[in-house]
Amino acid sequence: MIFNGKSYKSTVVNKSSMLVSETFQVKAPFFVHANVEHWRELTLPTNISTLDQLEFYLDSLLKKVNKPVFFRLSGTVQNGQIHILNLPEGAMGEITGRRTSGTAELSACK
Repeated sequence: MIFNGKSYKSTVVNKSSMLVSETFQVKAPFFVHANVEHWRELTLPTNISTLDQLEFYLDSLLKKVNKPVFFRLSGTVQNGQIHILNLPEGAMGEITGRRTSGTAELSACK
């Protein structure tokens, strides 16, 4: 991920942990790019607490939009799930479908 001019690489350490390092010494097997000059800021409804609820909410907001949409979430979480594609060295690939398996439960750290 590249955010605010910094590049981050996620690596699977074991079944329940990961390592995020700041480096540009990485290739992107999947790459999406956008330069959003003016983000439209919204407050999520308080009843959204799952990925399915978030997906339904975003679909309802964007049902008339017929092109890819970039969004980002900012906030504090108590816990969550993250998915890292742990590709073999040098592998390039393509994700098909909307969801992939292999999530890990991680607790938020301060």
